[in-house]
Amino acid sequence: MEPPREHYRARSCMHGSSYQLRIAMVIMLRAFKLRREGILSDFKITLDDPEAGKFDDVVFRYSLASTPEQCAYVNIQAKHKQASDPRKMVQPINEASLLARWKSKGPFSIPKCFVSYLDGCEQS
Repeated sequence: MEPPREHYRARSCMHGSSYQLRIAMVIMLRAFKLRREGILSDFKITLDDPEAGKFDDVVFRYSLASTPEQCAYVNIQAKHKQASDPRKMVQPINEASLLARWKSKGPFSIPKCFVSYLDGCEQS
C-alpha cells in the first residue's frame, strides 16, 4: 500500500529544516574549534533570522580575537532539492535553472538570488 501524498509533503518540509540545521551545525562546530584556538573572540548562529532579509536561513555573526570590537556576518540562503516521491530519483539542478532570469520563479536562479543580495546590501 502506498503512503498518502500528504506524507511526501511533510517529509519534504522536514527535509528542508534538517538540511538547514545540518549546515548550521557544521558552521557551529568549526566556529567552536576556532574559538578554542583563540582565532574567534565570539560568535552567534541564528536560523531564519528576521533581520537578514531573504538570506535568512543561517546567519553566522562573529568577531575575530584580533579585532573583537568588529563584527562580521555570513548570511546563507540554503537551497536543496528533493523528489516529491522518495521512490524517484531527484533530477540534478541544471545550468538553465541556475541561470534563469532574475524575475523568474525558479528557486535556484543565481540572478534572482544576486538581486536579493543587492537589496539586502542597500538596506544595511
